[in-house]
Amino acid sequence: REMRIRNRADTFADALISYHDIMEAVVSWGTGEEKGGVTPANIAAFGKEVERLDRSWQEVLAFPAKGGTPAEDTRLRSLLRAETRAIEALEAVVRARDYGKIPAAAKKLKQSFIAVYLEFG
Repeated sequence: REMRIRNRADTFADALISYHDIMEAVVSWGTGEEKGGVTPANIAAFGKEVERLDRSWQEVLAFPAKGGTPAEDTRLRSLLRAETRAIEALEAVVRARDYGKIPAAAKKLKQSFIAVYLEFG
């Protein structure tokens, strides 16, 4: 991917894969599968990862959302909006330090992403 970026040949798929890698780490941490979950001791670091996730998602959104037909375009844009809302929801519970809601918000990221991936793939 680095060479494609340098040559300005980066693709939607490249951005989606990069986002996926960060999203998986955030979901694992947020649900408690990794790093003991989100705690008062690590909420700031988790928040930085969520910011990184959002920046990566913005890279995905920078590519035109195009399906094969107008109906597919509309569906893909709807799925992208759902993932954006999932990120915003996670950001909100992190800002509020609502530890009880972080696992569900983190899981929602993956659920929404799977729908995008299946539509794109």
